[in-house]
Amino acid sequence: SRQRSFLCRRSMYADRKTLFLFLPMNKPILLTFWTHGNEYRLKKCLEYIPEHYFRFFDTLDVNEEAIRKNKRFVHFDMNRTAPWDILSDEYELRRGAEIHTIMQNYRVVIDIHGTDSDTGSFVLLPRASANHIVLASVFQSENIILWQSGLWKSWWPIVQFHPLALEIETWPINETMLRTLAENIIHFLDMASQKYDLWEYLERLKNRNIFLVVARLDRKKAVSIPNRDFERVEIEGEEYFTLLTDNPYPETRCYLMKKKELSELFLSPLPDFSSPVTDIF
Repeated sequence: SRQRSFLCRRSMYADRKTLFLFLPMNKPILLTFWTHGNEYRLKKCLEYIPEHYFRFFDTLDVNEEAIRKNKRFVHFDMNRTAPWDILSDEYELRRGAEIHTIMQNYRVVIDIHGTDSDTGSFVLLPRASANHIVLASVFQSENIILWQSGLWKSWWPIVQFHPLALEIETWPINETMLRTLAENIIHFLDMASQKYDLWEYLERLKNRNIFLVVARLDRKKAVSIPNRDFERVEIEGEEYFTLLTDNPYPETRCYLMKKKELSELFLSPLPDFSSPVTDIF
């Protein structure tokens, strides 16, 4: 039924123009932790979430083997292994297939990550559908990033093949940020338990910075950029904003983003939003 649907596309365009975020009692939300084994502290945020909220969600530890070995991953980056292989001898490829099957039992999946870069907390969307963007507005994070993986890639993030999933990226991983992360989750659950008009979500989006990742900057390129994220930079006459300026990838200096207006997301055909991130720099 419409009331038992979560972020139902039909309700967004119905005559009543009402978006239902009603949460039934069968735990429609899955919070995933430990996709990377070096992000083990993030799960401590659950200690700051009051017990009565746990009736809304389940949690899942993704890369248990990497946690046990205190490594980011064993052989394959778990967040770059989709579409996986359930018959593989490699742990991460097999485990990824198991996680994918589990995720399909939930209406919303929130994959929680830490970063090594000065990002603060932001929402990362693997798809740019209207439902994803409205879902992102429910979180308190100031920055929303649309990051299309692209069909040309061989491997995709773990949330790529769920119909309504997103990532929360967090830095620094300290007690203050863990409390902030917990408050963000609580705020999402509070709003998701209520019924709001679609325009209320659009109003919230007016106070968000929305970016689209468009390029990867190679470390070999002699380009001067700020050492902070979400900073404006001009390269070859084009304006960009920086992302992951401090990252573990040996060939990547950072990623470059374009800032998008809300009207571009809902009122245009969005041809560029289905394009992959390029490596032109």
